[in-house]
Amino acid sequence: ARAADRLRASGKLLGLLHGLPMTIKEEVPMAGLPTTAGDPNRAAVVSATSCDAVARLEAAGAVIFGKTNVPVGCLDWQAYNPIYGATSNPWDPRRSPGGSSGGSAAAVAAGLTPLCLGGDVAGSIRVPASFCGVVGLAPTHEKVPCGRGPHSMVVLGPIARSAADCFLALGVLEAAAPA
Repeated sequence: ARAADRLRASGKLLGLLHGLPMTIKEEVPMAGLPTTAGDPNRAAVVSATSCDAVARLEAAGAVIFGKTNVPVGCLDWQAYNPIYGATSNPWDPRRSPGGSSGGSAAAVAAGLTPLCLGGDVAGSIRVPASFCGVVGLAPTHEKVPCGRGPHSMVVLGPIARSAADCFLALGVLEAAAPA
């Protein structure tokens, strides 16, 4: 974030997301951060590299400050795992935020982040977005390349407070790969 501020002060911008703080779903690889998918057997796994989508977001100037909670293996309609605990729906803590991008949708709905990169196979972006009252976009398969990311059935897409913000993020995610 400080580097983005210095660039902006010198009149240089990194891209459409310059300085935007955001998060990514825990299962999405980002260099130097844990990528456990909530599985205690993977608790010590730290990604050596970032997936292509994360690289595109960073190249556009996004400042990724953390990861959001998921169910074990990203295979449930809630957001609980024994590593990080439970994430509740921000509108009613007795309810689920949905799964498996429930932590992502809850973080956006609660105002903790304006944008999050989620992952979807069978509604894992769309259902939590609906449960939490935000917008989630699961793009067409292979529109956003995962590269060194989740298995080939997963599509990566944005979760935000508005369709316009999702559209902006999708434009970055589907752009030509950073050089």
